[in-house]
Amino acid sequence: MNFYTYDYLVKQINSSQNMKFIVAAIFGVILVALAFQFAHHRDDNKYRDLIIIFVLCGILLLGIQFTNYQQSQSSTNQASQMTSFLRNLSKDKKVKTSEISCNQTTLTNQMVVKIKKDYYQVLFNSDFSSYQLVKAALVNKDINFIK
Repeated sequence: MNFYTYDYLVKQINSSQNMKFIVAAIFGVILVALAFQFAHHRDDNKYRDLIIIFVLCGILLLGIQFTNYQQSQSSTNQASQMTSFLRNLSKDKKVKTSEISCNQTTLTNQMVVKIKKDYYQVLFNSDFSSYQLVKAALVNKDINFIK
């Protein structure tokens, strides 16, 4: 069973956005370099052909990135809800966020939260606006903490 720390969840929100930005920047630099070469060598059709290929690939990548962006926004919103819940839980229990971990990366009913050395099952109401903690005992004590 995996348990995720608060720090891990915060890092997950930020890491996926950086990689997409880097890929888009590299693609943009290549496209600008090809456009510059085409401007200097108008007679040479290979640069024109390369620009057309890169523009078509760019359009394809934009479509894929838009779909990924929508999915990423959904994941980011869910991870943000989870980090907000863990911050509120740490305030309620008067512990540091580093002393709390959970077995899910998104808010789900009946997830398990570890606070210091104790385990609790989290029960949410239907719209996830309130929760109840019920002390729990783990059947499988083989736990992997992901930090």
